[in-house]
This record gives sequence, structure tokens and C-alpha cells, in this order.
Amino acid sequence: MAGRHVVERIPDLRGRVTRWVRKQKPHLEPVSLGELERGIRSLGIGGRDLLVHASWDGMPHLTAKPSEMLRLLFEIAGDGSTLLMPTHPPEVQRDGVWYYDVERSISRMGLLSECLRRTPGARRSPFPVAPVSAVGPGAADYTRDYRGQSKGTPWGLGSPYWELGEQSGQVLVLGIDFIRTLTLMHCAFDVLLDESPIDDFYEDVTFTVVQGGRAERWNVLRQRREMERQLATLAFRRMAIRSGTVRVLSIKGIPICGLDARAFLDWHLPIARKTGLPYWGFRRRKRTQVRAG
Repeated sequence: MAGRHVVERIPDLRGRVTRWVRKQKPHLEPVSLGELERGIRSLGIGGRDLLVHASWDGMPHLTAKPSEMLRLLFEIAGDGSTLLMPTHPPEVQRDGVWYYDVERSISRMGLLSECLRRTPGARRSPFPVAPVSAVGPGAADYTRDYRGQSKGTPWGLGSPYWELGEQSGQVLVLGIDFIRTLTLMHCAFDVLLDESPIDDFYEDVTFTVVQGGRAERWNVLRQRREMERQLATLAFRRMAIRSGTVRVLSIKGIPICGLDARAFLDWHLPIARKTGLPYWGFRRRKRTQVRAG
């Protein structure tokens, strides 16, 4: 009914949408792996532990295979460094409980993410919300069980995202605007917990986590899905770029972003504590003031 009302108010809407869908996509000039590498390195990325967010579909004119791209990412991270990627599993329920198999659940975070998960020697974190896969000397530390340290939150103290900052690591975003995928934005709130200005931020979620053939029930905290509607992403994107902690460029239409994890976390933490950005319009937490006797 709502859709019919919109069509009636805008008579040519269907025709406009049809023309937009059928509109030819602009020709994209091919991008070589060498060009992409030069762009990445121009952002100061390389030689450290590296967390990569990548959309293979966002690089359709890259003249390389996924295996070649993955090999390049290892080279950029460098010998002695660890390569990480988020490998969030599909949201599946069994017997009414969310289910995550550390070894077998595929990654829904894109082709390159799944390729890294399947790389020989890769380790994967058991935390069922926002796990990572990692290859390199620090893989075991990045993929440990950190529930106690983070107070049951996915991005808090001890998480691979927070630890990336502790290890002076870097983040690289390829083929997608960083504001749509930068998981480090969540760290501040899981670190602040009760110091966060946002009230009713979490929901309790139970998972069945299978690791090494053994199933265990995990009770964790997850940011309420409703909070996604209160993200001021465009404003926060401008703030992050102006801060100098986030560096962006485009290589023939492929968006690239690079940042140092520690610098970004140190910049965002006080902003999150004071304003709650990038969230806005939320119900503020009530502060209890204690008067001196």
C-alpha cells in the first residue's frame, strides 16, 4: 500500500527507476596490482600487523586474481607481521540459539576474507561476534578467548581490534568507503562500557560456539541492532578525515583508506566518551552525582 501511494504521488517513478537500472555503467580503466600497491604504500601502509577490510566486488577492474591480491597483502604487511581480516560468520540458528563453528563457519565478509580463513596456518578467534582470521607470528594472540578481559563485548579490551592498536598495527580498507566497514569505530564503546554516554546500548545474546568438535554455550553482549539507525556516518567520516588519522585516496575508482590503529583509537575514545559519535539522537545515560557530606 505504501509503495502504491508513492507511485501515485510520483507518476513517472517506475520509468525513472527502470532507466536507472538499465543505465550503462561507466567504463572503468583497468588497474594493475602494481598500481594498487603503489597507492596503498603511498598512504604509509606496510611493515606492521595489518587488518584488512576488502570488497572484491568493489574492485571489478583490478587485473589480478584473489590469490595474487592476498599474496600482495602479505608482502605489504611484511615478514614478521601478522595479516588479519574480519571473518564474521553467517547468522544461523540451531534449536533457537545462534550458532558459530570456529573451524567450519564460512566468512560472510567477502571473497578475500574467506580466502584468508582457508589459508594454511590461519587461526580464527572463537568470539562469535566479529571474529577475525589471522596468519603470522601474532595470530595466536589475536585469536585468543578474550571474553573475561572485554567483559563479554566483541570490540573491547583484549579483542583483536583493540590489540591491533596495542601492537601499533594498521588498518587498510579496499574497494569500499571506510565509513561503511571500519570496525575500529566500535572499540571505544566496548572499552568505555558504563562510561559511555549511550544508555541501553547492548543486548544479551546466547551462542553455541563449536571449537575442536566441542560445543559450548557463550553468553555475550552485542550492540543493539537498532543503534545502526542512529549512525551519523557522513558527519563522522568528515571528522575522521579532517583529524588526519584516516588517509584516503582513489585509484581509478577503487577507494582506498589507510590508518594507524593506535592513532585512530586515541582520537576517537574521548569523542565517544563526550558525545557518543558516530551515534546521535540516542537516549543519554543518567549520571549519578554523589554530594560531599
